[in-house]
Amino acid sequence: MKQINKGIFWLFILMVSFVSNGQKKTLPRINTRDIESQFIEGMRFYLKEDYQEALLIWESLVSEKKNDPGLYFYLAKANAILSNESNAFLYAEKAHVLSPASLDYGLFYADLLLKKNKVNEAIEVLTKISAFDESQPEVNTRLAQAYLFLEKGEEALKALEKSNHYIGEFPAIIKTKQFIYLKQKRFKEFAAASIPFLENFPEENLLDWPLLEYFNPADSVQYMPVLDSLQSLYPGMKQIDLIKANNKLASRKYQEVENLLKESLSDERIDAEIYGYFLADFMKGLAKNKDSFQLKPLSKAIEDKFPQNAEIVYLSAEIARQNMDHKLAQEKYLQAINLGSKHPEAFAELVSLDMQMEQKDSALVHAERALAVFPSNPFFFFQKGFVLANREETEQEIKTLVAGLPFLTSGMGFYVNYYSMLGDAYHAVNKMLESDEAFEKALKENPEDDHVLNNYSYFLSLRKENLEKAYNMSKKLIDALPEEPTYLDTHGWVCFQMGKYDVAYTFILKAFQLSENPSAEIIEHLGDVFFKLNKPKEALKYWKEAFKKDNSDKILEKKIQKKDFIEN
Repeated sequence: MKQINKGIFWLFILMVSFVSNGQKKTLPRINTRDIESQFIEGMRFYLKEDYQEALLIWESLVSEKKNDPGLYFYLAKANAILSNESNAFLYAEKAHVLSPASLDYGLFYADLLLKKNKVNEAIEVLTKISAFDESQPEVNTRLAQAYLFLEKGEEALKALEKSNHYIGEFPAIIKTKQFIYLKQKRFKEFAAASIPFLENFPEENLLDWPLLEYFNPADSVQYMPVLDSLQSLYPGMKQIDLIKANNKLASRKYQEVENLLKESLSDERIDAEIYGYFLADFMKGLAKNKDSFQLKPLSKAIEDKFPQNAEIVYLSAEIARQNMDHKLAQEKYLQAINLGSKHPEAFAELVSLDMQMEQKDSALVHAERALAVFPSNPFFFFQKGFVLANREETEQEIKTLVAGLPFLTSGMGFYVNYYSMLGDAYHAVNKMLESDEAFEKALKENPEDDHVLNNYSYFLSLRKENLEKAYNMSKKLIDALPEEPTYLDTHGWVCFQMGKYDVAYTFILKAFQLSENPSAEIIEHLGDVFFKLNKPKEALKYWKEAFKKDNSDKILEKKIQKKDFIEN
């Protein structure tokens, strides 16, 4: 089946968004013979937006009014609103067949055909309707859109030409022509088609964002003379300055970009949405050139114009983050959220920045707020779990992560980390079976994950369980990362627990030597292996050194006092 072009979807402005409204009820029995009064009663419910009740009444009339196209038309509309698309389509077809000259019935049926991607059938219906009035603008704009679905731009233009004398009332005629000309890079025809729009709709934007995307800087030699000419006729039309700014951005003329952008802000017709799209595009372009800092004055100028626009403030936060201004980014993300931003990234970045700045209380509040807005997004369960882990609230961490599991699916970028964190948490509360199960799920997704291989093998070694499996996992890890001290120490400790003290010594010593600042754990392990190699003086030396780094370890303290190895 032919796919509908993304740009064409923008032109199909009459597509209805349907919402579900509950379960269908059993049809009541009609006790009155007054069919028309019953139809009117159904219309009352329809106008009150009680579509289910309207359907109950109207469906009971079908046997009595089976040749009434009006009844089928309203049955189709009510079903469409309730997302009963098959019923809507069936009734719309009946209404059109019974009254093929009806504009309303035909247009509605054609809309449903287009929605189902039955483009040729829609064209057939619209063509039949146009036979009664070939200049009808609602018919011809839909015909044009249908032809565009089939990439038949010239046929679309012919349909639009038939409604030219309605241009002052139907801006969709001009917008569709603009789209066709821009797609075909016919910039002169685009300008000619734009003049009637500027004359008839002086308070409206000449270009919506989908049209602006067709002004590729690579084609600027072709379109800039035409746009300059158009702007000389209508000097207050500053959208062209945005196109110029985009071209200057491509050539890294940032001061000119800033000047043009600020000049465009004087045009009250340009809304925040268009500036948001431009800022997002600027961010992509500048990030490639590592010039994101150039965006700061641009975003500030736009934010000053639209201080209460959540999207603009969110983009300002993104720009601050790109520029490594974490405090400003944190402030702007929170401001955007308070203004109603529903970008999941805004919440995720805010929590991340809170943690980066060691503001754990704020991070927890914001993670919970994210879950209130996105209750089925597993990433926010993961984030909250991470915050709780750092707050050492392990039971709550487990509770949070388990609550998010129904929404977690294989293939998610954080799937392995999710189960890895859950495995760590279960280990911390001595739920070893659950810990192992979590690690196994993580390894099934990615058998090479270094964190899982390290922690799982180390935890098994601490319990002296399944040591062969622990050995294989830790060996795989050090084969891949032979210079990583933590992983060398883990493999050494697995060998230690297997009684392979000479091998353990080799790896733990290497871990010690490669560490710029060895952990108390690595130093203690080195002492332990010396003890098992009958070198008690060296063992005591390293135990004491480890205790200087961590004097809270009671078992280590007893080792020093007794000068003897004690099992953890």
